[in-house]
Amino acid sequence: MKDTMKDTPVFALLGAFLLATTALADTPCAPVQTFVYKLKPGQEKSLQCSGSPTKIFDVTVPARGLALAEVLMVMANSPGHATHFWSIGAHVGEGIIHGNIGDDIASGGNTGRKRVLGYGELTDAKNHVVVKGRQGSTLCSNGAVTVWSGARLRVWVEDPHPACRGKDIVAVSYKNNMKAKGFVRPRIPNFVWPVGVAGSQDLAITMSTTSDRRNLIVTTAVEGSVDKTISKLSAGLTIDNGLYRVQQTQWVPHSEGMGHLVLNPIFSTVYAPPHGEPPELPLGDHTITHFVRNMSTSVKAWTLPNCCGDSVMGAVRLP
Repeated sequence: MKDTMKDTPVFALLGAFLLATTALADTPCAPVQTFVYKLKPGQEKSLQCSGSPTKIFDVTVPARGLALAEVLMVMANSPGHATHFWSIGAHVGEGIIHGNIGDDIASGGNTGRKRVLGYGELTDAKNHVVVKGRQGSTLCSNGAVTVWSGARLRVWVEDPHPACRGKDIVAVSYKNNMKAKGFVRPRIPNFVWPVGVAGSQDLAITMSTTSDRRNLIVTTAVEGSVDKTISKLSAGLTIDNGLYRVQQTQWVPHSEGMGHLVLNPIFSTVYAPPHGEPPELPLGDHTITHFVRNMSTSVKAWTLPNCCGDSVMGAVRLP
């Protein structure tokens, strides 16, 4: 049998290799895929005080690659119960960012819409997104806190090719940033929220908009903890040093002990705000910075990464 490889000139083989490599490098990245899952009426989830956490979502995602999960939900505390807190996390495939966050709910109250974020890589071996959590209180009653139907899990998945990694989806967290600096639990430094002025939590992302990727969604989830509950906290985003600015401010819910509040400022060129049109970004590089503020001068506020909180920011680039 003729050995075709032996008879093929070396330069021809090298040329074919270079052509194939160039073609692969020039192959455009496929747009981000989006998958949405919802809790339907009758699928409400009751949280428990102890034992295994309650699964709110457990879905198999039919895609591979880096993925950002955003859970949008409302939790309610049944009338007649003491103040309870909820603590929920989203674990994406090979988890990269997956810590729990949560805040307090007074008796008979609800949280309004809250976001929880998770980030990881979906692989053949680990292709699930699992959202689960629990409740707690000094007088904890199983099932006091319910996740309402209508809760939505949105999963964005990036093109899995190595050349596309980290181009369309990026996520950062305070806890992961501190781990990268050599800190480990239980000795990750608490972040003290500055009073009255903007303060970075080491959370910044740079992304580029291009002719085929003009849109950005930036979503966040940050938990602030205070030593007194008569206090107000704020969190926000700045785009390109003030070209756009988004800020959310709320009172910390009443609690018998330390108070906790989850804030979720978002920026999007895809979805319109309550009044007006979506903002537009020029093509090019954009710097997105997350900041937090303590609006009460007499109260200390922290992010507590060793205990119960984190600050997470994720960005998705879309056509």
